[in-house]
Amino acid sequence: MTGSVKNSVCLLLQFYFLSLLTTQFNKSQTFKLEKLLQSEKELVEKLKGGDSFAFEVLFYKYRSKIKGFATRLVPTQIDPDEIVQEVFVKIWLKKECIDPEKKFQSYLFSIAKNLVLDHLKSA
Repeated sequence: MTGSVKNSVCLLLQFYFLSLLTTQFNKSQTFKLEKLLQSEKELVEKLKGGDSFAFEVLFYKYRSKIKGFATRLVPTQIDPDEIVQEVFVKIWLKKECIDPEKKFQSYLFSIAKNLVLDHLKSA
């Protein structure tokens, strides 16, 4: 197994375990994490630099919004959690390309929309 494949597999396993923990993570904890890092722009800058903690904060901040968006658009045979995981895998893999000056939420929803369309085309 090559290094990049191993890294991708490890990242997917981390997302799986993060998704298992999401039911135990509430809004007050997310707020506390966000307060540690002052702004979304700062979080995105840290993410761009490879900061996994900033990534985790952004994941918990946006996962339910992305899941709600996907739930409204995909048929029942497509799991919205799968869309959420794919969105954040793409974010992590392309983190160096993210522009902290642009709205991160818009970037996330663009990725989610494209993934939903891909799933609908293949269904």
